Amino acid sequence: MNYLRGMVMGVIKSDQFNFLKTILGRNSLVEPNGQPLFQYQLTEKDYRELLLILRQFSQSPSKGDMDMTFCALFCLYASEWFRRDYNGGWTWQPIWDALGYKIGQADRGYVVFKGLAGYWSRPVSQYADDRRSLLGSVFREGGLPFRLLSANGNRVQEVFKGILKNIDSARLLGRSTYDLTKTHLDPLPEAFHQDTTIELVADMSEKLIQLVDRHELSSQEEPAMYLDSQFNDWRRLFPIPLDENVGTLFLNNLLLSASKNRVKRRQLEPISCIHTQCDSQSLDFMAFLELAESIRVPVKREQLTSGRVELYVCEGLNPVANLGVAYIRFEDSNAIMSPRLRACEFKRSEIKESLWIVIKHAGQTIHQIEVPDSDIDISAMPIGMFRKEGDWQYCGKGSFSKKSEEIKAILPKGAEYDATDAVVSESGCISDFSFVCFSGLLVVNVSGDRYRISNSSDVGFSELVKITGTTSSYKTRTGQPIYLGFPKIESSDAQAQIWVSGARYTPTDSSSAGLGYQTVKLKHADGTTLCHKRLAVLPADFEIALLPGSNPGEGTVQLSSSEKFVASLDPCEGLSCNQIKVDAQKSFHLKAEGCPPSSVLIRVYANLEAQPISLLLPFPAQGVLAFDKDNKKLPRDLILDDLLGSRMVLYPRVNGSQEYLLELISNSRSGSARFEWVYRVSDAPLEISLYELRNYIRELFSINPDDLDATVNIRIGIDANVRTFTVKRYACETVADEYGIGIISHYHDSSVEPIPVIMDLSDPKSRPRPLVAIESEGVGTGYYENVSSGKTTKLIVPTPESPIHFRARLIAAETDVETRTKPSSLYTAVTSFHPKENPEAIQAVINDMAEDFGHSGWQYVHDLFQNYQYLPLTTFQVWREIAKNRDALALLAFRLENAVPVIDRLQEEFNVLWDWIPLRIWQKAFRQFDAYWNRLNLPEEEGRPSSWKNSPNRT
Repeated sequence: MNYLRGMVMGVIKSDQFNFLKTILGRNSLVEPNGQPLFQYQLTEKDYRELLLILRQFSQSPSKGDMDMTFCALFCLYASEWFRRDYNGGWTWQPIWDALGYKIGQADRGYVVFKGLAGYWSRPVSQYADDRRSLLGSVFREGGLPFRLLSANGNRVQEVFKGILKNIDSARLLGRSTYDLTKTHLDPLPEAFHQDTTIELVADMSEKLIQLVDRHELSSQEEPAMYLDSQFNDWRRLFPIPLDENVGTLFLNNLLLSASKNRVKRRQLEPISCIHTQCDSQSLDFMAFLELAESIRVPVKREQLTSGRVELYVCEGLNPVANLGVAYIRFEDSNAIMSPRLRACEFKRSEIKESLWIVIKHAGQTIHQIEVPDSDIDISAMPIGMFRKEGDWQYCGKGSFSKKSEEIKAILPKGAEYDATDAVVSESGCISDFSFVCFSGLLVVNVSGDRYRISNSSDVGFSELVKITGTTSSYKTRTGQPIYLGFPKIESSDAQAQIWVSGARYTPTDSSSAGLGYQTVKLKHADGTTLCHKRLAVLPADFEIALLPGSNPGEGTVQLSSSEKFVASLDPCEGLSCNQIKVDAQKSFHLKAEGCPPSSVLIRVYANLEAQPISLLLPFPAQGVLAFDKDNKKLPRDLILDDLLGSRMVLYPRVNGSQEYLLELISNSRSGSARFEWVYRVSDAPLEISLYELRNYIRELFSINPDDLDATVNIRIGIDANVRTFTVKRYACETVADEYGIGIISHYHDSSVEPIPVIMDLSDPKSRPRPLVAIESEGVGTGYYENVSSGKTTKLIVPTPESPIHFRARLIAAETDVETRTKPSSLYTAVTSFHPKENPEAIQAVINDMAEDFGHSGWQYVHDLFQNYQYLPLTTFQVWREIAKNRDALALLAFRLENAVPVIDRLQEEFNVLWDWIPLRIWQKAFRQFDAYWNRLNLPEEEGRPSSWKNSPNRT
């Protein structure tokens, strides 16, 4: 009996071995290379043959029969079943029904880990529910459930079209394709909401866009036919069965859609902004702001110590978005700025205020650019919106025309409209405002002004007015510029008339009636109001002096002008004021209890018939004042997170200028290094944002990336009068003891708590899961439940939303997954790695990646940065090993789709000197890059990325 069983098992094992050998050989492999299982592209015949081989067991195999080959075939079959036959649900049962036997719960984990990680070199995800983790890991390898796709064909096509249309905007915003895909999959059945499916659809969308870009398919009428002639294996990249005619047709249609609807980067104005209504029941708006690739800015060489600047978006004075690093280069005497991140999206808070692009260098503002048509004052004049891809998008204010099927006009309080020449489809109220949806011509009357709105063509008037004049060093409370003397107003429309204070304006007007807050209106000759804009105007000789007192916390604000004016100080807690009037001068003697406020607000009435101008002024002091984000005194001990909103105010001497030296000094065990800047302050106090210095501080930390306790000193002062602040990376540390996992905070604000999650290092695409807090009678203890080691290595890290960050904590795997002599992929290497017992596991794979452009490890690197770029790169051993390998660094620059942010971060956090990488290494990386595309059978210069065509090293 044993002899017979031995013979049968020999036949079975031979069939198993030969099947795997055939599949690998068809893919020109002798062993798995770590690619997803769907890329092996089993045919329908293979699928049926594999089922017969596995059915050779009449009952569940014994543990002895579950060798590496069986486990590999089981995972291959289960993944292929998901691709071909899955039709909903989340269970193993249909697979057991097909096989005729069941693998027990106790052996299931063994089989999946041994098959996926051990043989195929693929990651196995672990979630709170182990069963679901195993099933999800196998299903993900199969690709997309094609039977489910076919049943929802038209809806799925529309979903893909939506993703492909919006993928460019998502990338500009730094938003992951996963998040974009998750949003678009909402209308589909529940089965499409699994993480595995979302990841596959996202990956498929990215690959379609890559094909369109790399092969310039947007210019091809039949992109699928073109690819077939140039790169006949292109469909193998996608997770659907290609021996099905329906599958091939489905993919062809998607490629055609991607080619036709690919967002071609249009020739932008330097700055463009799109406003979209958040929902139909409110007047909240989201802004999508986009910058051109290059913008000319009026910056002088002497304003810069290097070409690196930081970009912010401000709504009035309030920062609302960070556009990150930009670089300024000079072409002759012209400064050209190239932003790294060219778009951002944010919710408007004060939509009637203008948006500004603020350029900062070494902490100080060197220039500001107003975003055109970004001040939308709904309370003063009508605004319009039109439908685009299901959303209401802002299209104009005042009088305008927008070519569209229908316009929604939002009208101010008390407005009346005439719809004689319009077809009204809907009207009603939103908040305190009324709205009208119409086509045709709508005439709106608001407080004596007549506006005309239509949907016949694209015409706007809000940018026809040009205003130039001298402005004050200070701004209003909302960040509006203050003109000294009435500015020069011009219109590019010769037929338009300019009206100020209810009277027609002429360039010779100079009366005091133009002072204070004024509304400038542009009117047509027939009396129609086209648009208007609010200005803040003070007398031309209006002067502001900030005089320090004889004691700390005391000072005087002095205002003067030959024109009559009235001024008053807004009350401020802890601040007393003594006001003195002498002729044309008004003085406010201020005395603060304790730390003085960062600013004071003074209302100036330059025209009693106009609204006052609210001047926002720094507290009059001397030397240096430092504040945190809450306008409180800045503590001396800081962490990197504290720098957001923190600033220093540098004051000039009375009747003179003052120089300050700002130094950043490393206190690393590897030695001292520093950055320093000199600021000359005259006329008005200078504000230095400490947040803008964070990248320089990170560079100082990078001197020794392993010294996580290193600090950086910020020194600012005059001669011997110097103030020092100390910055460190983290304010928290994690501990693990019998009570659980604790996060001990040394942060100066005890009310702020970190938010920890657990991530699976072997699968950076998987969603991290929260730690379970331990409570006592409903109150948190500050501890979390311990995390079991399991079969994969994990990290405890903060979430992106965590108010403070902490040093990550490693939870090593219990035992190494059974692999070959050395790990063949990063997915298995990160689990094999141990800082003491196996410190070279990751390094060995990085060495292989440096020689292989198509290595699966590059996908791991992409996923790691995509999902965890908010953490310091020093958190991950993978980045540490890449930073030490010059060949890997050079290849990374060619291999990643968007390598620039990674290159910048490696330079900042590991002190990577890219210019010092030898030319021969760059040439070697380029040859690998070029060889990779040659292996795809592309003709000379056909379908290559633009970086190849423009490369000086092609020969």
